[in-house]
Amino acid sequence: MHEQDPFKQLSSEGVLSRTFQIYLGHFEAMMGIAFVTMAPVTVFQLILERLLVTYGRGDEVVMITLAVLYPLAMLALTLVAHSLAEGATAFAVAESFLGRKVRFGPSLEYALSRFGALLETNVSIVVRIIGGLLLFIVPGFVWAVAYSIAIPVLVTEGVKPRQALQRTWSLAKGHKWKIFGILLALGALHAALLGGLSLTTGAVLSVRSSFGLLVQQMAIGLVSVAVTPLYLIAATLLYYDARMGSERFGIQELARAFGGTAARERPRPEHELVATPLVRGFWRAVLAPQKVVDCGDYAARMSWRSATYILGEHAVHFLIEPMSAGPDLVYVPDEESWRQSAPGWAQVHRSDIVACLRAVKWNRGLEWREGRGHRVWHSPAGETRVVDGSLEASTSGRLLEGQGLFHPGQRMTPAEAREAWNDALRKYLSQAGGQIQIDLNQVAPGSVLKDVALPLLQRNPRVDLDLGNAPSSEVGSALPSAQHPARPRAPAPPGATVPGAAVPASPAAPRPAAPRPAAPRPDEQVTADPVFEQDDLVEFARAVRESTLERLRAVPQGSENWRVSPGAMSFAELAQHLVETDDWMQAKMNDPDLEPILGQAGTVTVTDREQYLALVEALVRTGQRRERLLVSLDSDALQTRIHDARFGGEVSRWWIIVRGNLDHEIHHRGQIATYLRVLEDGEARYSK
Repeated sequence: MHEQDPFKQLSSEGVLSRTFQIYLGHFEAMMGIAFVTMAPVTVFQLILERLLVTYGRGDEVVMITLAVLYPLAMLALTLVAHSLAEGATAFAVAESFLGRKVRFGPSLEYALSRFGALLETNVSIVVRIIGGLLLFIVPGFVWAVAYSIAIPVLVTEGVKPRQALQRTWSLAKGHKWKIFGILLALGALHAALLGGLSLTTGAVLSVRSSFGLLVQQMAIGLVSVAVTPLYLIAATLLYYDARMGSERFGIQELARAFGGTAARERPRPEHELVATPLVRGFWRAVLAPQKVVDCGDYAARMSWRSATYILGEHAVHFLIEPMSAGPDLVYVPDEESWRQSAPGWAQVHRSDIVACLRAVKWNRGLEWREGRGHRVWHSPAGETRVVDGSLEASTSGRLLEGQGLFHPGQRMTPAEAREAWNDALRKYLSQAGGQIQIDLNQVAPGSVLKDVALPLLQRNPRVDLDLGNAPSSEVGSALPSAQHPARPRAPAPPGATVPGAAVPASPAAPRPAAPRPAAPRPDEQVTADPVFEQDDLVEFARAVRESTLERLRAVPQGSENWRVSPGAMSFAELAQHLVETDDWMQAKMNDPDLEPILGQAGTVTVTDREQYLALVEALVRTGQRRERLLVSLDSDALQTRIHDARFGGEVSRWWIIVRGNLDHEIHHRGQIATYLRVLEDGEARYSK
């Protein structure tokens, strides 16, 4: 249930109303939490009471022993059950407010992951309340009211038990009467239900008989279990309400606690009780197999070396080992490795995340290999981290990543997509320079590193290749990183050594760049570097296009057809002309004899702003196609001579791109900027 405005202060009636809304809206999940945690308490209570009645008669020692053990055992079991129920419910309410699917399985798994802290908090609360009741009576009730929101504090803010109690006392100031009133109302409802049930069962059954009494006790126990979620949901809502009253608490803060852009990993307890692994093991062995996978509102993407699961504004990444033949390997951490590397919001969702990613029909053969020592890394959803010096850190690599070659629905087959990457990698590594270390002991047999990259690096005279033991690498460096002169360096994601890792050592002296005359003549042959020249051209073309688009979008509404003079092109005509020249350049690469085109005034008239913006968006798309073309042209293609009458005969394709397209756009961009200034100054105007 995702409400339009869940974060606003409510009256007591509003808190009660929303409590019932959440309870009924997620009845199955809330009852699942209550039943799994609290029903065993009811059953255990009935068993102890039957033992007390059966074996306590006539034996004073047994009677006293059972009378002493009974409350202690019930207190211990109730503390355990309530700790799990409160932690799971607080998690479930947060999921509800964030608009996510609420299920009791992941909620209970989260509670189990923090069982030590939850139990420690509740034990501290009980000790304080009992002490207050024994000494002063009134403070015990006050503490019971104030500390009723302690578990939501612990769950949401990810603090330690002692800090949670201190924080709870501070938040409850000024809200104790409201908390007391709501708990009292729920208690009255609970008492009324129990009273009505007792009267009903008493009228139908003979409660003096053992069977009648047992049925009545079981019915009362089930009603108590069914009412328990109301208390726990209300406690979480009262915590939210207290924070909204004194702090700026809203959906963004809740998202950061449970998977937002600034998500804090919930710390694992410094110590765990011996019972924790036993309870967790029971849960996984008996109940976890019944869990249904629900991918929910998530997104996924796949790059050359990672598979990414995105939830809201947060992402978790799995490392991929590209293979030269057969399926590529996706490294999936086992449960222990997952707990060590996954962010807090994903701790209890390992199986669902992996299942959802595997369910996507990727345009790629994959083998999901689970094992100890594998790790994931996490980041904000929009952030891309690549290994410094890798193909992905280059402009060409980023463009390839942006095409989503491995996503469903691609025109390329999986084999073609793989070959496109391997071809780009071959070109990239053939131009590598510097010192590279590779630990052969960690090179996966049949990997791209082993069969494609290593042979290229060994044949490259500019590379100083060290095949000894490389130092620990970063996650994501399953392929070698090459030192390239004067290229931007991107940060690598945090992580540990992975199979096939390679680490750049101290860079060698950079090789000289290919000569680039400041103003080459048309008959000069321009030398192009297949990696660096492409990157430079793409970056320059992108900068030119962004500047042009910025000016076209700044044209005032109503001035789209304005022209500075009768023979000049209007803004709309300039946009259309630039689209046509992009298309012309694409065609010219395949048809060297294609004649140039000229822009003409009086050819385009738009009738509204939408038509004009459609022209601007068309220019966005042709710019993207231009970038893809530049990436596809290697050194030989850029140097190929073709005919163009404007430049006195034969020129290189590089010249057509730079002089015939990019410089041409810069010329018209200057016109657009000048026309905007004329419009702004209110000088001579002419319109069709």
